[in-house]
Amino acid sequence: MKKAILVSTVVLLMAALTACGGNKANNNAADGAGNGANRPAATETTAGTYVDGSYKVEADAFDSHGWKPFIELVIKDHKIDSVNFDYVNEEGAMKTESAEYKAAMEPQSGTYPEKYTAELEQQLIDKQSISDVDVITGATTSSNNFHALVKVALDDLAVTGETSTKAITIEE
Repeated sequence: MKKAILVSTVVLLMAALTACGGNKANNNAADGAGNGANRPAATETTAGTYVDGSYKVEADAFDSHGWKPFIELVIKDHKIDSVNFDYVNEEGAMKTESAEYKAAMEPQSGTYPEKYTAELEQQLIDKQSISDVDVITGATTSSNNFHALVKVALDDLAVTGETSTKAITIEE
Protein backbone atom coordinates (compact mmCIF):
# COMPACT_ATOMS: atom_id res chain seq x y z
CA MET A 1 0.00 0.00 0.00
CA LYS A 2 2.81 2.44 0.88
CA LYS A 3 4.51 1.60 -2.40
CA ALA A 4 1.34 2.40 -4.39
CA ILE A 5 0.96 5.76 -2.62
CA LEU A 6 4.62 6.60 -3.28
CA VAL A 7 4.33 5.69 -6.98
CA SER A 8 1.10 7.70 -7.30
CA THR A 9 2.70 10.71 -5.64
CA VAL A 10 5.73 10.57 -7.95
CA VAL A 11 3.49 10.27 -11.04
CA LEU A 12 1.33 13.22 -9.94
CA LEU A 13 4.40 15.32 -9.16
CA MET A 14 5.93 14.57 -12.58
CA ALA A 15 2.65 15.45 -14.31
CA ALA A 16 2.40 18.73 -12.41
CA LEU A 17 5.99 19.70 -13.22
CA THR A 18 5.54 18.81 -16.88
CA ALA A 19 2.39 20.92 -17.11
CA CYS A 20 4.09 23.90 -15.44
CA GLY A 21 7.17 23.66 -17.65
CA GLY A 22 5.36 24.75 -20.79
CA ASN A 23 6.78 24.92 -24.29
CA LYS A 24 10.27 26.47 -24.24
CA ALA A 25 9.87 27.87 -27.77
CA ASN A 26 6.67 29.66 -26.77
CA ASN A 27 8.23 30.92 -23.55
CA ASN A 28 11.17 32.39 -25.46
CA ALA A 29 8.82 34.13 -27.89
CA ALA A 30 6.89 35.61 -24.98
CA ASP A 31 10.11 36.96 -23.44
CA GLY A 32 10.34 39.51 -26.26
CA ALA A 33 6.84 40.91 -25.69
CA GLY A 34 6.77 44.55 -24.64
CA ASN A 35 10.51 45.01 -24.94
CA GLY A 36 10.45 47.99 -27.28
CA ALA A 37 10.85 46.19 -30.58
CA ASN A 38 8.42 44.79 -33.06
CA ARG A 39 10.22 41.52 -33.57
CA PRO A 40 8.87 39.17 -36.28
CA ALA A 41 8.23 35.49 -35.64
CA ALA A 42 11.33 33.36 -35.25
CA THR A 43 11.63 31.88 -38.72
CA GLU A 44 15.20 31.46 -39.86
CA THR A 45 16.37 31.22 -43.45
CA THR A 46 19.40 29.07 -44.12
CA ALA A 47 22.44 31.21 -44.89
CA GLY A 48 23.10 29.31 -48.14
CA THR A 49 19.89 30.66 -49.67
CA TYR A 50 20.77 34.36 -49.52
CA VAL A 51 21.24 36.31 -52.75
CA ASP A 52 24.50 38.25 -52.92
CA GLY A 53 23.96 42.00 -52.60
CA SER A 54 23.60 44.93 -50.23
CA TYR A 55 20.40 45.23 -48.18
CA LYS A 56 19.16 48.13 -46.06
CA VAL A 57 16.30 48.25 -43.55
CA GLU A 58 15.43 51.26 -41.40
CA ALA A 59 12.76 52.33 -38.96
CA ASP A 60 9.93 54.27 -40.57
CA ALA A 61 10.12 57.04 -37.95
CA PHE A 62 12.43 58.64 -35.41
CA ASP A 63 11.98 57.43 -31.82
CA SER A 64 11.00 59.68 -28.91
CA HIS A 65 14.70 60.54 -28.41
CA GLY A 66 15.13 61.65 -32.02
CA TRP A 67 17.00 58.58 -33.36
CA LYS A 68 16.15 56.20 -36.21
CA PRO A 69 17.82 52.76 -36.31
CA PHE A 70 19.01 51.25 -39.56
CA ILE A 71 20.97 48.24 -40.76
CA GLU A 72 22.99 47.63 -43.89
CA LEU A 73 23.96 44.03 -44.65
CA VAL A 74 26.24 42.80 -47.40
CA ILE A 75 25.78 39.21 -48.53
CA LYS A 76 28.76 37.74 -50.37
CA ASP A 77 29.06 34.11 -51.47
CA HIS A 78 25.59 33.61 -49.97
CA LYS A 79 26.82 34.52 -46.46
CA ILE A 80 26.68 37.62 -44.27
CA ASP A 81 29.93 39.40 -45.12
CA SER A 82 29.54 42.79 -43.44
CA VAL A 83 27.06 44.57 -41.19
CA ASN A 84 26.56 48.24 -40.38
CA PHE A 85 24.07 48.93 -37.57
CA ASP A 86 23.59 52.45 -36.26
CA TYR A 87 21.08 55.16 -35.49
CA VAL A 88 20.79 58.48 -37.31
CA ASN A 89 19.19 61.65 -35.96
CA GLU A 90 17.28 64.30 -37.89
CA GLU A 91 20.50 66.26 -38.49
CA GLY A 92 22.19 63.20 -40.01
CA ALA A 93 24.53 62.53 -37.06
CA MET A 94 25.28 58.92 -36.10
CA LYS A 95 24.67 57.68 -32.57
CA THR A 96 27.95 55.71 -32.58
CA GLU A 97 29.83 59.00 -33.09
CA SER A 98 28.04 60.92 -30.33
CA ALA A 99 30.43 61.67 -27.45
CA GLU A 100 27.50 63.11 -25.46
CA TYR A 101 25.48 59.91 -25.82
CA LYS A 102 28.48 57.79 -24.82
CA ALA A 103 29.16 59.98 -21.76
CA ALA A 104 25.55 59.68 -20.61
CA MET A 105 25.11 55.96 -21.32
CA GLU A 106 28.36 54.26 -20.35
CA PRO A 107 28.37 55.08 -16.60
CA GLN A 108 24.80 53.81 -16.20
CA SER A 109 24.77 50.86 -18.62
CA GLY A 110 28.38 49.76 -18.86
CA THR A 111 28.20 50.05 -22.63
CA TYR A 112 27.69 52.69 -25.32
CA PRO A 113 26.58 52.74 -28.97
CA GLU A 114 29.98 52.32 -30.63
CA LYS A 115 30.75 49.32 -28.40
CA TYR A 116 27.41 47.47 -28.48
CA THR A 117 26.84 47.96 -32.22
CA ALA A 118 30.27 46.46 -32.95
CA GLU A 119 29.48 43.51 -30.66
CA LEU A 120 26.12 42.86 -32.33
CA GLU A 121 27.62 43.16 -35.82
CA GLN A 122 30.47 40.76 -35.02
CA GLN A 123 28.13 38.20 -33.45
CA LEU A 124 26.00 38.18 -36.61
CA ILE A 125 29.01 37.76 -38.90
CA ASP A 126 30.45 34.99 -36.72
CA LYS A 127 27.20 33.09 -36.14
CA GLN A 128 25.50 33.78 -39.50
CA SER A 129 22.12 33.52 -37.77
CA ILE A 130 20.15 36.28 -36.06
CA SER A 131 18.54 33.79 -33.68
CA ASP A 132 22.02 33.04 -32.27
CA VAL A 133 22.91 36.70 -31.61
CA ASP A 134 22.74 37.52 -27.90
CA VAL A 135 21.17 40.64 -26.44
CA ILE A 136 23.80 43.07 -25.12
CA THR A 137 23.36 43.84 -21.42
CA GLY A 138 22.71 47.55 -20.99
CA ALA A 139 21.52 47.90 -24.61
CA THR A 140 18.40 45.75 -24.64
CA THR A 141 16.24 48.03 -26.78
CA SER A 142 18.99 48.51 -29.35
CA SER A 143 19.66 44.76 -29.37
CA ASN A 144 15.97 44.11 -30.03
CA ASN A 145 15.94 46.75 -32.77
CA PHE A 146 18.98 45.07 -34.32
CA HIS A 147 17.17 41.72 -34.29
CA ALA A 148 14.04 43.20 -35.88
CA LEU A 149 15.97 44.98 -38.64
CA VAL A 150 18.20 42.00 -39.44
CA LYS A 151 15.23 39.61 -39.59
CA VAL A 152 13.58 41.77 -42.25
CA ALA A 153 16.85 42.24 -44.17
CA LEU A 154 17.48 38.51 -44.28
CA ASP A 155 13.98 37.04 -44.48
CA ASP A 156 12.36 39.64 -46.76
CA LEU A 157 15.18 41.09 -48.84
CA ALA A 158 18.22 38.79 -48.98
CA VAL A 159 16.21 35.70 -49.94
CA THR A 160 14.69 37.52 -52.93
CA GLY A 161 17.55 39.83 -53.89
CA GLU A 162 15.41 42.96 -53.34
CA THR A 163 17.91 45.80 -52.87
CA SER A 164 15.61 48.77 -52.28
CA THR A 165 15.57 50.17 -48.73
CA LYS A 166 12.72 48.82 -46.64
CA ALA A 167 11.17 50.84 -43.80
CA ILE A 168 9.55 49.04 -40.87
CA THR A 169 7.67 50.10 -37.77
CA ILE A 170 9.61 49.67 -34.54
CA GLU A 171 7.65 50.16 -31.35
CA GLU A 172 9.24 51.84 -28.35
